Amino acid sequence: MALPRSNPSSLVTLATAVIVIAALVFAKEILLPIAVAILLSFVLTPVAEWIERWGLGRVPSVALVVVLAFTILGGIGWIVTTQVIDLSQKMTNYESNVVAKIRAIAPSSATFNRMTTVLEDVGKQLTEPPSENGQTSPPGPAPRQTGKSAPATSPATSSKTLPEHSDDAVEVKVVEMPPSPLAQVQTWLGPLVAPLTTAGIVVVLVLFMLIHREDQRNRLIRLFGAANLHTTTEALNDAATRISRYLRMQFLINAGYGILVGLGLSIIGVPNAIMWGVVGFALRFLPYIGPWMAAVTPIAVSLAVSPGWTQPLLVIGWYVILEVIAANVVEPWL
Repeated sequence: MALPRSNPSSLVTLATAVIVIAALVFAKEILLPIAVAILLSFVLTPVAEWIERWGLGRVPSVALVVVLAFTILGGIGWIVTTQVIDLSQKMTNYESNVVAKIRAIAPSSATFNRMTTVLEDVGKQLTEPPSENGQTSPPGPAPRQTGKSAPATSPATSSKTLPEHSDDAVEVKVVEMPPSPLAQVQTWLGPLVAPLTTAGIVVVLVLFMLIHREDQRNRLIRLFGAANLHTTTEALNDAATRISRYLRMQFLINAGYGILVGLGLSIIGVPNAIMWGVVGFALRFLPYIGPWMAAVTPIAVSLAVSPGWTQPLLVIGWYVILEVIAANVVEPWL
């Protein structure tokens, strides 16, 4: 019986997909700023055109829009950072609530104790240094000496091991040199280098895309060919208008969603409600799973903060109501 032959076209498609995915993974440091800049340019183009119609030039209007946009984004990022630090400092005060809820949902005290014991044993084995055969052995009693004991050291022998002038011994301390100012700056700014570099690239790309937006359209027209110049121009203008309107409406919907999330959580009593509103606004750009990813952490925080179950249930209900209304009423309408 002859075996079925594989289709060459399917193999070529699979190889192409693998190559494209690998290229996207390895080139994400370059492609990610470009993608973010393209999205921001679509959102900010109508605002820049509106300011330009009031008599301001192309470059000043674009510069004003970009400065305002990134100032707002920077302020939101600063607020979120301060709220994250504040939340990390407060979470240690709610340990009793977390323990009480875990005990309430545990099957039984005996099962909970066994699970705790197993986790503690695993942690001890991971922290112990491995033995010669590569396994960690539990600590046991100290081995007893068997047989003859070691001979006692004579005073003459012990005096040889001591220094002749023990009073002249000088204590030695290793003093490390203080880090230089450049090393301190590198330590402080090290984690911020990559985000700041990406933000700088995005700012530059957005500026050039907004200033030379017609030139980009003309390059695409030349790429498709000048045979259908009128049709290509109309198609590109229509596509740019539709994409810009879609992203603008999605931005407004997500902004309203984030504002309502922050207001609702602040009324319910969840701490750092502004941060959760910003997180909900950002993650809702991810279709389907974004809103529920944004809801997981506030629900967990409400479980830790509140002594009862009323606040977590209110948080879950608020997220469900907002998502149902936004996905089934507001988005189809707008």
